[in-house]
Amino acid sequence: TFGTTDAQIRSTIKGLYNDKGIKLMVSAFGATEHPTTAGVDPVVCATDLANYVSSYNLDGVDIDWEDTAAFQAGTGEAWLITLTKTLRQLLPNAIITHAPQAPYFAGTSIYPKGAYIAVDQAVGSMIQFLQFYNVQFYNQDTTPYNTAYKLFNVSGGWAPGTSVNEIIAKGVPMNKIVVGKAAT
Repeated sequence: TFGTTDAQIRSTIKGLYNDKGIKLMVSAFGATEHPTTAGVDPVVCATDLANYVSSYNLDGVDIDWEDTAAFQAGTGEAWLITLTKTLRQLLPNAIITHAPQAPYFAGTSIYPKGAYIAVDQAVGSMIQFLQFYNVQFYNQDTTPYNTAYKLFNVSGGWAPGTSVNEIIAKGVPMNKIVVGKAAT
């Protein structure tokens, strides 16, 4: 209606979604954004994300961090840990999820400082109820997750130890793992 502000419209739309049990979040980064390698300060980044979530009254933030070079260099773990700690501090009641690629759970067999195994050990408790890892098993095309057995039991190949059950065996809680896989 005439005189309705953008903030009022957003609030009404968000209310409609929330009334149906649907949460609205912002997703940060993705395949083409490499904040760690680019030298972005994780505290500044988390602060900017938290301000965005608060400004737009969102329910949380999803971290779709795919900066493989940073894990290979051993710098990604500390960056993600600092980012997550800062987000939790600034958004104590918000949903925080991560969407890592499955090979990031290989630990030190591929990444010198453990990649997402180290991240989970340091800040996994900050990713709680309704807060999860939406594991990108779909990013590796047909291998090493091209059968149900490889996806859930033993991945093998170039991404050893990264099937669902192998990730759980490394200490990542089962209730935090969401399988991201195409249904074809």
